[in-house]
Amino acid sequence: MQGVVKTGDLCIEFQSKMASARALSDQRAYEKASVLEYIILQARIRLFGNLHPLTVATMVNLAISKSEFGEFEAAERLEEVVMDLRMEILGELHSDTLLAMHNLAYTRRAWKKTSASLRLMERCVELRLQVLGSEHKSTRNFRETLERWRRADQDQPSDRTPVSTPVMVVPDYIN
Repeated sequence: MQGVVKTGDLCIEFQSKMASARALSDQRAYEKASVLEYIILQARIRLFGNLHPLTVATMVNLAISKSEFGEFEAAERLEEVVMDLRMEILGELHSDTLLAMHNLAYTRRAWKKTSASLRLMERCVELRLQVLGSEHKSTRNFRETLERWRRADQDQPSDRTPVSTPVMVVPDYIN
C-alpha cells in the first residue's frame, strides 16, 4: 500500500535523524543539531504525544543542544517541561526525574540564576540522600557540586558571568 508508513520504517528514520543530530552536536554544530532535533520532536509529539519516553528524550536532546549553543532561556524552558513531565510520569524520586532537576539546575546556573539553581540543587541532594543514601557516588557528586556552588556564591557576585558552560548529564538510554 502506497503512502502507508510501517512502524519499523519510522523507527529507523527517527534513529537515523537522531544519529545525525548527535553527530552534529559532536562536531559542535549545535544550531544545526537543534533544528534537526526540533523537527524530530514535532514529529514525535504528533505521533506519540508529549508523555511518550522517546518524545521526552528528544526534548532532553534539544535542551542540551540549546544549552551548548548558549540559548539558555530556551534550554531552561525545555528542561522545565521535561522535569514536570518526568515528575508526572515517573514521580519525584525516579532517577530520570532527578537527572532532569540536575540539568535544569545547571542551566539556571549558566543563565546566572544562582539562587534558583542553588535551591534546585539542594532539592536534588536531598532527594538523592533519600533514595540512594549518603555514600552513593551520585549523591556525593551532587553534594560536591552543591558545596562548590555555595563557595563560589560567597566569593563572587551572583551576576558574574560563568567561566564555562556547565556539563549536563544525559541518561544512558538517550545516547
